[in-house]
Amino acid sequence: MFNNKHLLHQLCALLVLILVGGSVGYTVIEDGWSLFDGFYMTLITLTTIGFSEVHALSDGGRVLTVLIIVFGLGAAATILTQLAQLMMEGNILAVWRKRRMEKLIRKMHDHVIVCGFGRIGQAICKDLTDMGVQCLVLDRDDHRVGGAQEHQIPVLAGNATSDQSLLEAGIERAAILVAALSNDSDNLFVALAARDLNPNLTVIARGEDKSIETRMLRAGVDRVVYPAQLGGGQIARLIGSELGHDEAMDTRRRLTDVMGYDLQVYRNFNRTAVTVAGILAKTEALRVVVHVDVNGVRHRDPSSECEVQPDESVVLLTEIAHSVHGEADAEETVPV
Repeated sequence: MFNNKHLLHQLCALLVLILVGGSVGYTVIEDGWSLFDGFYMTLITLTTIGFSEVHALSDGGRVLTVLIIVFGLGAAATILTQLAQLMMEGNILAVWRKRRMEKLIRKMHDHVIVCGFGRIGQAICKDLTDMGVQCLVLDRDDHRVGGAQEHQIPVLAGNATSDQSLLEAGIERAAILVAALSNDSDNLFVALAARDLNPNLTVIARGEDKSIETRMLRAGVDRVVYPAQLGGGQIARLIGSELGHDEAMDTRRRLTDVMGYDLQVYRNFNRTAVTVAGILAKTEALRVVVHVDVNGVRHRDPSSECEVQPDESVVLLTEIAHSVHGEADAEETVPV
């Protein structure tokens, strides 16, 4: 883009001011001149076309013409030079697209920022788009940025580990951020920056090495997902659950299918507690993976005697062939 955008804006403002001032000035100084006569005279003076004067000029009119030439010609020449350079570089369309995208991003609220548009990022964005969830891709690779544009997904070229890039992506207004970069360290840095910029943000991170999961959770990651086990669809379903799109996902093929298995959330809306063994017997699930208490604390691999209090939930491991059922007025199961 322009080397000094601020200076260019000032020159454009000066040019407009000269056009208005010259039009009014000729009308006031010269007898019988209309406002259009003044505008026409100012315009041909700035563009140095060289047409004859609209009417004979008085001494005052000539002084005004000199002022227009001195102050306006330089500004007009600079602007035309910059525009010509822009056209020669073939960047007009690119600049227009960038400004259009920046305007679109400024209007986004409660959207999902997907950092990284690799295989996992593409799968996430596809499912989110199908669910009607507004998402934005942040990637520094030009090829991937172009791929997102081809799929008509809002995209911002930038480094996801940079605070400036995250701010430009509207992280302060976003609801969820997905760190889907291929490197666990990068995802950790993204999580740290995201949590610092928006403490209320839900952060979901892609993980490859389970030994780093504890660090990610300490960095503010709400959930760590391992694509090698669950796939990109798992992350999309987590987001859908956070944003209340469970019903829309029920009509779609379950992308969390891993060799015939699935994860579902079971919420206890009973007025009394129910044991893990009771939930397994009622739902025919294979096992309870996580127990989430009323304070939001997660307890892994709870025992069969563990009691799930009212309004608490558990994550069930189920087979795709078997549906998990509960009493409609007491429990609720939703896919993770």
